[in-house]
Amino acid sequence: MTWPMTYTVMFAQQHPIELDDGVRTAALGAFDTLVDAIVAGQHANIVTDGNPHDIAAQVWACLHGAISLQPTASMIIQNPETNYENLIDTILHGISPETA
Repeated sequence: MTWPMTYTVMFAQQHPIELDDGVRTAALGAFDTLVDAIVAGQHANIVTDGNPHDIAAQVWACLHGAISLQPTASMIIQNPETNYENLIDTILHGISPETA
């Protein structure tokens, strides 16, 4: 991780923060891109049926959880790059129609 303290500030906040319109728009745009990817996966029959917003929120939470652990979990996560690749494989397996 190149900037561990930046991630700590972004993901380990202890109180709500006020986002300006530009940040809010960027964050919602990023999430909407994930929702669109879930919908495309559903249309291609590689993502299980269900509410695409809910599925995207679950994927988002998993990825953010992994990122938020990185600064403090280096003794557990030996190879972050491999860990993220494996996490993505696990998420994709979990949302595939065959396992739902």
